[in-house]
Amino acid sequence: MTRLLSRAALALVAVLAASVCVIAAIGFLTGALYLWLRSLPLTPAPAALIVGLVLLGIAGLAITAAALIVAGRNRTAPAGGGLLAAGLAARAVCEAAQATEAHPYGAASLALLAGLALGSSPDMQEIIKAALRAREP
Repeated sequence: MTRLLSRAALALVAVLAASVCVIAAIGFLTGALYLWLRSLPLTPAPAALIVGLVLLGIAGLAITAAALIVAGRNRTAPAGGGLLAAGLAARAVCEAAQATEAHPYGAASLALLAGLALGSSPDMQEIIKAALRAREP
């Protein structure tokens, strides 16, 4: 039993180390893309926008790949993009609810930190207000 636990611990350490390396690599690649765009005749705002859009595109591709892998395992492919988005949203809500139930203090701490971050930034407050105004009929 202890041998199994030690192997699991070593595997966890390896995964964590690899995750840190991947996060650092993404940071450096993002910074390099931004600096390259800044070397072109671009102001900081469009360069940051392009970098953000590239990252969102990569995230979208990763989510789509994950959905296709899950759909392949279930042998049922989603009928359309709306069903795919709804299925992923439902899965995310279930995962978030389970994580919140399993770690209520962590969830409360995360909500507190998010509230502090959003509450301390006037720019973020304006963005949220504008988004809420846009949703009103």
